Amino acid sequence: MKKRMIKFFLVFTVMTFILAGTVFAGVGLELEQSHSLSLTIPLLTELSLSTDSVVLEYNDNEELFDSNTITVTYRCNARNWALQVSAEDFNSPDNSPAESVPIPATGNLAAVVEGNTYYFAEDGITIASNEDTGTTEKTVNVSYQLELAEDVNYYAEDEYETEVKYTLFVFE
Repeated sequence: MKKRMIKFFLVFTVMTFILAGTVFAGVGLELEQSHSLSLTIPLLTELSLSTDSVVLEYNDNEELFDSNTITVTYRCNARNWALQVSAEDFNSPDNSPAESVPIPATGNLAAVVEGNTYYFAEDGITIASNEDTGTTEKTVNVSYQLELAEDVNYYAEDEYETEVKYTLFVFE
């Protein structure tokens, strides 16, 4: 009986430790801390033109001037941006007001961007924005067309020039 009691006591003790270990195994001291992790993405803008000179040539068949193509590459990762193009009247080399070809007021100069035609206005034209492109880099081909309000012979024979400006605006 004594042996039996010792066996029982040993089995009881071992079982108690096993049960206690199982019960208390999931319970322990646990400490937890956390912090925020911030990420700031910088503003990225890109605007480049494939050339600094474009020539309009007279097309007798269509009675307008058209140009070769210029490649415009742009990108902006701001939430609100626009790519605008503007131009002033064509002037002769001596900048005489009598020797100019009006552009913005007549709306006769157009930029053809990937098949879409945009007519210049006095405040320029918007050819792309975050709504169109998002934040990815985009490359487009642009050509120009000019239809004179008067017959081409109305203007004095000369070489006329204007500066076409591409401006990437980032709005707040």
